[in-house]
Amino acid sequence: MWQKVLINKRILGCFLAMLILFEMLGCQKQPTDADVISLSINCVSMVYTYSYYFKIHLEDGKTLFSCNCTIDKEKQNDTFVSCENVEIDNEYFNQLINILKANNVTKTVRKNRYKKDLFFIRDKTKYSISLGFENDKYLKAPIYFEDIYIFLKQLASLYAMEVTNE
Repeated sequence: MWQKVLINKRILGCFLAMLILFEMLGCQKQPTDADVISLSINCVSMVYTYSYYFKIHLEDGKTLFSCNCTIDKEKQNDTFVSCENVEIDNEYFNQLINILKANNVTKTVRKNRYKKDLFFIRDKTKYSISLGFENDKYLKAPIYFEDIYIFLKQLASLYAMEVTNE
């Protein structure tokens, strides 16, 4: 009987050692859409009015929003607006998380992470999304998500100020 107890203790000890080793090697639970604390998207295009940048993130319990983009104003898509780290209602971040979940964004970004681009085309329009997580992990991929873009552009129309050349 005491031999069975000794064997069970050894098995348990080996199991615990393997768990500790796996955690040290970074074999942890992959972050999910619910773990996102920051998101940024951008588009770089030769046509300046098509280029944009949006960022929304949590900091000290506040939701902050930044953007540089053009918005539709009086049915013209040429009004350039901008804002940086404007505090917005936390409910907007919750809405964003729901959009991420509905589109399975984190899994898609993880699957399509940036790879080395052997054929760089200077004039090609490029899209990018970056996700930040609580454990200081980041994922970035060259993907466009229509729902996220529309949501962030609506926030820009609410919080950003028109930029003039004066």
